[in-house]
Amino acid sequence: SYLDGAADGQILRWDYTSGAFGVAISLEDDNGSDTAETSIGYAIGLRYALDISGGTINFGIGHQEAADSVGVADDTSATGASIAANLDNGLSLGIVYADWDSAAPAGPDSNTGVGIGYTTGAFSIHANYGEVENNDGTKSAGVGLAAAYDLGGGAVVHAGYSRDDVDGSAFDFKRASLGLGLSF
Repeated sequence: SYLDGAADGQILRWDYTSGAFGVAISLEDDNGSDTAETSIGYAIGLRYALDISGGTINFGIGHQEAADSVGVADDTSATGASIAANLDNGLSLGIVYADWDSAAPAGPDSNTGVGIGYTTGAFSIHANYGEVENNDGTKSAGVGLAAAYDLGGGAVVHAGYSRDDVDGSAFDFKRASLGLGLSF
């Protein structure tokens, strides 16, 4: 979840699924501060999986409130929704949007992400785009590409590339990776 670990990372989580419906609830301890009034962070999420001819469409909605930090008056929360389709022909696509409530001047105001992927046989490829708009009007955006090839026997070759553009920064961040995943 977006705000997990805002306090000390002690998170109690409960998940329940019944048929196509699912719910997840979590609480995060505020580290038991006796020196300042802090709160416990929480999150709740709901999902529904709709089986259609040729695949599944997954809907999700959630809300999360960060645990207060000692001496920080900013209560950060996020509410988001997503929809993703996994089709039997190997195509997958999804979109997510989250609206943030944060008093921090450079804190996030909203974020959006979209992705598309395709798998055929041992080969899969995925592309995504994400954007974060901040309270101060700045924006960060990035794209990513990933590919994988299953060699069989538990070995998978992975390759990836990403590029990030941050408003107000003199640099665009570019990253590439190549690796071998092994499962035994």
